[in-house]
Amino acid sequence: MVTWQEVAARIAEIAPVAGATLGGPLGAGIGIAIKSLAGAFGIQSSSPQPQEVLQAIKGDPQAILKLEQARIAFEQEKMKEETERLRLGLADIQNARNLGITGIKDKNLYIIAWLMIAGFFALLAFLLFIPVPADQSGVVFMLFGALSTSFAAVISYFFGSSAGSAAKSADLNALLNKK
Repeated sequence: MVTWQEVAARIAEIAPVAGATLGGPLGAGIGIAIKSLAGAFGIQSSSPQPQEVLQAIKGDPQAILKLEQARIAFEQEKMKEETERLRLGLADIQNARNLGITGIKDKNLYIIAWLMIAGFFALLAFLLFIPVPADQSGVVFMLFGALSTSFAAVISYFFGSSAGSAAKSADLNALLNKK
Protein backbone atom coordinates (compact mmCIF):
# COMPACT_ATOMS: atom_id res chain seq x y z
CA MET A 1 0.00 0.00 0.00
CA VAL A 2 1.36 3.40 -1.00
CA THR A 3 1.44 6.15 1.62
CA TRP A 4 1.42 9.92 1.28
CA GLN A 5 5.05 9.95 2.49
CA GLU A 6 6.04 7.83 -0.53
CA VAL A 7 4.17 10.20 -2.84
CA ALA A 8 5.95 13.18 -1.25
CA ALA A 9 9.32 11.40 -1.65
CA ARG A 10 8.63 10.78 -5.34
CA ILE A 11 7.61 14.40 -5.85
CA ALA A 12 10.79 15.54 -4.07
CA GLU A 13 12.86 13.42 -6.50
CA ILE A 14 11.19 14.94 -9.56
CA ALA A 15 10.66 18.54 -8.39
CA PRO A 16 12.39 19.35 -5.08
CA VAL A 17 10.78 22.81 -4.64
CA ALA A 18 7.27 21.46 -5.23
CA GLY A 19 7.99 18.50 -2.95
CA ALA A 20 9.15 20.77 -0.14
CA THR A 21 6.13 23.05 -0.53
CA LEU A 22 3.48 20.35 -0.86
CA GLY A 23 4.99 18.08 1.79
CA GLY A 24 5.97 20.94 4.08
CA PRO A 25 4.60 21.57 7.56
CA LEU A 26 1.66 19.29 8.17
CA GLY A 27 -1.58 20.53 9.57
CA ALA A 28 -4.45 22.39 7.99
CA GLY A 29 -2.49 22.87 4.74
CA ILE A 30 -2.07 19.17 3.97
CA GLY A 31 -5.64 18.81 2.72
CA ILE A 32 -5.17 21.76 0.38
CA ALA A 33 -1.85 20.32 -0.82
CA ILE A 34 -3.38 16.92 -1.59
CA LYS A 35 -6.33 18.52 -3.38
CA SER A 36 -4.00 20.75 -5.45
CA LEU A 37 -1.73 17.81 -6.27
CA ALA A 38 -4.57 15.49 -7.29
CA GLY A 39 -6.22 18.24 -9.33
CA ALA A 40 -2.98 18.93 -11.22
CA PHE A 41 -3.01 15.31 -12.44
CA GLY A 42 -6.70 15.29 -13.34
CA ILE A 43 -7.88 13.26 -10.33
CA GLN A 44 -11.35 14.55 -9.51
CA SER A 45 -12.00 12.41 -6.43
CA SER A 46 -13.02 14.31 -3.29
CA SER A 47 -10.59 12.16 -1.28
CA PRO A 48 -7.82 10.95 -3.59
CA GLN A 49 -5.80 7.90 -2.56
CA PRO A 50 -1.99 7.93 -2.51
CA GLN A 51 -1.65 5.05 -5.01
CA GLU A 52 -3.73 6.80 -7.67
CA VAL A 53 -1.76 10.03 -7.28
CA LEU A 54 1.58 8.16 -7.45
CA GLN A 55 0.46 6.26 -10.57
CA ALA A 56 -0.60 9.52 -12.20
CA ILE A 57 2.79 11.09 -11.43
CA LYS A 58 4.77 8.08 -12.75
CA GLY A 59 2.72 7.85 -15.93
CA ASP A 60 2.85 11.53 -16.90
CA PRO A 61 5.75 12.97 -18.94
CA GLN A 62 4.61 16.47 -17.92
CA ALA A 63 4.92 15.63 -14.19
CA ILE A 64 7.44 18.37 -13.38
CA LEU A 65 5.28 21.05 -14.99
CA LYS A 66 2.13 19.79 -13.27
CA LEU A 67 3.88 19.54 -9.90
CA GLU A 68 5.02 23.12 -10.27
CA GLN A 69 1.46 24.16 -11.17
CA ALA A 70 0.17 22.28 -8.11
CA ARG A 71 2.73 24.08 -5.93
CA ILE A 72 1.64 27.45 -7.29
CA ALA A 73 -2.05 26.59 -6.77
CA PHE A 74 -1.24 25.50 -3.22
CA GLU A 75 0.62 28.75 -2.50
CA GLN A 76 -2.28 30.76 -3.92
CA GLU A 77 -4.77 28.93 -1.70
CA LYS A 78 -2.59 29.55 1.35
CA MET A 79 -2.42 33.25 0.46
CA LYS A 80 -6.22 33.38 0.10
CA GLU A 81 -6.64 31.84 3.54
CA GLU A 82 -4.13 34.26 5.08
CA THR A 83 -5.85 37.20 3.38
CA GLU A 84 -9.23 36.08 4.74
CA ARG A 85 -7.76 35.66 8.24
CA LEU A 86 -6.32 39.17 8.12
CA ARG A 87 -9.56 40.59 6.71
CA LEU A 88 -11.55 39.08 9.58
CA GLY A 89 -9.06 40.41 12.12
CA LEU A 90 -9.27 43.91 10.68
CA ALA A 91 -13.07 43.74 10.58
CA ASP A 92 -13.05 42.83 14.27
CA ILE A 93 -10.81 45.79 15.08
CA GLN A 94 -12.98 48.10 12.97
CA ASN A 95 -16.10 46.95 14.80
CA ALA A 96 -14.46 47.71 18.13
CA ARG A 97 -13.44 51.16 16.91
CA ASN A 98 -16.91 51.87 15.56
CA LEU A 99 -18.36 50.98 18.95
CA GLY A 100 -16.16 53.63 20.53
CA ILE A 101 -16.97 56.20 17.84
CA THR A 102 -20.73 55.77 17.93
CA GLY A 103 -20.73 56.67 21.60
CA ILE A 104 -22.65 53.62 22.75
CA LYS A 105 -21.74 53.29 26.38
CA ASP A 106 -22.11 50.05 28.23
CA LYS A 107 -22.22 50.64 31.98
CA ASN A 108 -21.04 47.09 32.63
CA LEU A 109 -17.83 47.79 30.73
CA TYR A 110 -17.00 50.68 33.04
CA ILE A 111 -18.02 48.78 36.18
CA ILE A 112 -15.74 45.87 35.30
CA ALA A 113 -12.90 48.24 34.37
CA TRP A 114 -13.15 50.09 37.68
CA LEU A 115 -13.33 46.82 39.61
CA MET A 116 -10.15 45.61 37.90
CA ILE A 117 -8.34 48.87 38.65
CA ALA A 118 -9.55 48.97 42.26
CA GLY A 119 -8.67 45.32 42.78
CA PHE A 120 -5.20 45.84 41.34
CA PHE A 121 -4.41 48.80 43.61
CA ALA A 122 -6.02 47.17 46.66
CA LEU A 123 -3.93 44.03 46.22
CA LEU A 124 -0.84 46.15 45.54
CA ALA A 125 -1.40 48.02 48.83
CA PHE A 126 -2.01 44.71 50.59
CA LEU A 127 1.29 43.32 49.30
CA LEU A 128 3.17 46.47 50.34
CA PHE A 129 1.83 46.82 53.87
CA ILE A 130 0.71 43.38 55.06
CA PRO A 131 3.09 40.42 55.27
CA VAL A 132 1.90 37.42 53.25
CA PRO A 133 2.14 34.01 55.00
CA ALA A 134 4.64 31.79 53.20
CA ASP A 135 2.10 29.03 52.57
CA GLN A 136 -0.29 31.54 50.91
CA SER A 137 2.21 33.49 48.80
CA GLY A 138 1.71 31.38 45.67
CA VAL A 139 -2.03 32.03 45.56
CA VAL A 140 -1.63 35.74 46.33
CA PHE A 141 1.01 36.27 43.66
CA MET A 142 -1.02 34.31 41.11
CA LEU A 143 -3.96 36.63 41.85
CA PHE A 144 -1.65 39.63 41.55
CA GLY A 145 -0.45 38.39 38.14
CA ALA A 146 -4.02 37.98 36.91
CA LEU A 147 -5.01 41.43 38.16
CA SER A 148 -1.87 42.98 36.63
CA THR A 149 -2.79 41.51 33.26
CA SER A 150 -6.37 42.76 33.60
CA PHE A 151 -5.13 46.20 34.64
CA ALA A 152 -2.92 46.35 31.52
CA ALA A 153 -5.86 45.27 29.33
CA VAL A 154 -8.10 48.00 30.79
CA ILE A 155 -5.43 50.66 30.22
CA SER A 156 -4.84 49.43 26.64
CA TYR A 157 -8.55 49.40 25.89
CA PHE A 158 -9.27 52.90 27.14
CA PHE A 159 -6.02 54.62 26.18
CA GLY A 160 -4.82 52.58 23.20
CA SER A 161 -1.65 50.68 22.60
CA SER A 162 1.46 52.49 21.43
CA ALA A 163 2.82 49.22 20.01
CA GLY A 164 -0.30 48.75 17.90
CA SER A 165 -0.08 52.34 16.78
CA ALA A 166 3.56 51.92 15.77
CA ALA A 167 2.74 48.75 13.83
CA LYS A 168 -0.14 50.51 12.08
CA SER A 169 2.13 53.41 11.13
CA ALA A 170 4.77 51.02 9.78
CA ASP A 171 2.14 49.17 7.72
CA LEU A 172 0.77 52.42 6.30
CA ASN A 173 4.28 53.62 5.39
CA ALA A 174 5.02 50.29 3.69
CA LEU A 175 1.81 50.57 1.65
CA LEU A 176 2.53 54.16 0.66
CA ASN A 177 6.09 53.34 -0.37
CA LYS A 178 4.90 50.49 -2.63
CA LYS A 179 2.88 52.86 -4.80
